Amino acid sequence: MRSSCLVRLLVLLPLAGAPLARAQPAPCQPEGRRLELADGTASPPEVCIAPGLSTTLLFDAPLLEGEVVLEGREHFERVEAAGRTLVLVPTEKLPATARLRLEVRFAPGTAPTRAAFSLVARSAQAERLVEVSRPPSPTDSCPARAEQLEAALQQCQAERARTSEPFGDPPSLAAMLIGGMFDERDIRALRLDKSELTAAPGEVVQVERLSLHGTRSRLAVKVLLRNRDARPWVLAGASLTDASGQVKQALWIQRREPLAPGASDFVWLELEMPGPGISPRTFTLQLWDEGRQRTATVRGARLP
Repeated sequence: MRSSCLVRLLVLLPLAGAPLARAQPAPCQPEGRRLELADGTASPPEVCIAPGLSTTLLFDAPLLEGEVVLEGREHFERVEAAGRTLVLVPTEKLPATARLRLEVRFAPGTAPTRAAFSLVARSAQAERLVEVSRPPSPTDSCPARAEQLEAALQQCQAERARTSEPFGDPPSLAAMLIGGMFDERDIRALRLDKSELTAAPGEVVQVERLSLHGTRSRLAVKVLLRNRDARPWVLAGASLTDASGQVKQALWIQRREPLAPGASDFVWLELEMPGPGISPRTFTLQLWDEGRQRTATVRGARLP
């Protein structure tokens, strides 16, 4: 049974809608791209697929199990949905002119509730990785929701301190975002692509993207990592360092399966929000495996 403080957090959730995706005749980008969905009645965006080549869609919300609707399913040898990931592998007999509709539905507690795409066959031009983000909430509602969430988090933490419950269980901000207990778009956020970050040279595990979500006291960070090493990599710790050298160690990290060689995936971590008055307001983020054998370091992280 959920504790009373978690019940109060759940009532802050927005109602789920059902918008479609933003219309955009997207060119094929084999190395990967970021696709933002939007409210409205526009045509579904295009995603390039090719015979025998895999296309992976990474969503910012968990998918509803068994609710992937794919036109022309017989033209695919693999359709695999797990958590926030959908993998599509067309057969070699995929028609050269195929244009197939894909619709996914998200787990309860997220908004929008569904998204649609148009899968377009292109010879040997599959988009190998597409990161899909849902439309942001109206900006005028975010501050009020963030204030409500901050107050609820503080009350929950106070209750757990009185009852000697460990912090590792929710109300960790990152853990609640992962679990869909409230929507990522309902607190202030900043998303940074690889072009906006400075990576440390020579590291085999690299940060591809960052999403930072903050309240007054907590900072949840969603990191897209790519393992370019020949060995698997497992996140063991992380820290955020400001320009003066002050370090904030991660209070919570998401325990995931090892990141396979050549693979990319998201991880989450949570830190105490750095205090005001730091100039410049840029930080160095570092993640490491057991014993800090291999690290992933980027400069240029900013607070949301």
